[in-house]
Amino acid sequence: MSSQVDSAPPAAPMAARRVLIIGIVVVIILAALLAAGIVPRRAQQQQLQANVTAAAATLPSVAATAAQRPTAPITLVLPGTMEALHEAAIYARVPGYVRRWYTDIGAIVRAGEVMAVIDAPELEQSVLQARAQLAQMQSALVLARSNFARWRLLAADSAVTLQELQQMEQAYDAAAANVHAAEANLAGLVSTERYTRVTAPFAGVVVARNVENGALISATGASSTPLTAGGSQLASATTVAAASLFRIAQSDTMRVYISVPQAYAASIRPGQAADLLVQDLGGRSFRGVVARTASAIDAATRTLLTEVDVANSGRALLPGMNARIRISMQRVNSPLVIPSTALVVRTGGPQVIELVPSGKGVATVHLRSVEVARDYGATLEIVSGLADSALVATIGSQMLSNGQRVRIGAAPGDTTKVAVTHP
Repeated sequence: MSSQVDSAPPAAPMAARRVLIIGIVVVIILAALLAAGIVPRRAQQQQLQANVTAAAATLPSVAATAAQRPTAPITLVLPGTMEALHEAAIYARVPGYVRRWYTDIGAIVRAGEVMAVIDAPELEQSVLQARAQLAQMQSALVLARSNFARWRLLAADSAVTLQELQQMEQAYDAAAANVHAAEANLAGLVSTERYTRVTAPFAGVVVARNVENGALISATGASSTPLTAGGSQLASATTVAAASLFRIAQSDTMRVYISVPQAYAASIRPGQAADLLVQDLGGRSFRGVVARTASAIDAATRTLLTEVDVANSGRALLPGMNARIRISMQRVNSPLVIPSTALVVRTGGPQVIELVPSGKGVATVHLRSVEVARDYGATLEIVSGLADSALVATIGSQMLSNGQRVRIGAAPGDTTKVAVTHP
């Protein structure tokens, strides 16, 4: 009986194998349950993604660009009035007859050069009379001085009264004052006599001659003969009967006046480079510089008067020529710039369609009322209603509505380079 019990097989190995089998089965069941939960969810996500992609593909595609402030320099082309740096009308200071003139139109004169000589016989006689009067007064002064010295000696010996001495002193002072007055009168006449020689006030070119030899000249500079070789700035030689004797222009440097729009007034500074363009000279360009500005806006035109000086050493530029000034500048406080195709004109006024991105190339349409400052044809300046770098629709914007979802079909364009021309 005991031998049968001893020969029985052990039970431990059988139990361990069963536990292992049960564990494997449990793991398989858990893996199957996990797979059964993940696979449907993955399929659902893929389906959702496919639906989103399909929905995005059916959205209207809209080209867009970013509203930006120009960073590149802008170019202004403005018409200008060309004038000589200095121009003066030469009038006679004394009346008389033109003895001879020496400079004609087109002549280059130096400062102080004699241009004409005037015969003034009345003035010459006045000078002679003033010299004679001065000599008379000087003689009276010598006599008064001698009498005053003698009366002082007599007063010291009590030969004359103090009152008589004071009378002699007063007579001497009056004679001295008469001499000073005669000297001043003679000096004034001599100074006036110098104006019988008409001279150039500065170096330049004679642009008008309005006198002939023998012409009567009044003290205001008018001539008794019709103008034959020039004219005034306001009328021609055939219609003006009296004007200045000559007109001189210093044209080695030309000044050009331009009217800068108020929007660019803050960007204009003295010392800026500018180019003078003359169409009549084959479009030739001359380098100039902004000399000064009026520092005030003209209320009538809303422009800033600006002077540009241009060197004219070769005298190719002539006063009165039609010209244009081209200035490149970095604009101060520049507004936003968008393409002109982005503007939507509806009953609510000027608007643009801003595209607010929501991810994956999809954006939402928002109508924005804007204020247009300037229209340059291809681009517009916007001063209010948009933020920097805002995306605006450029094509098909008339068919879009507020809140609509669209697909952005193009990358933002570059609108920073702007050229401005004011004919």
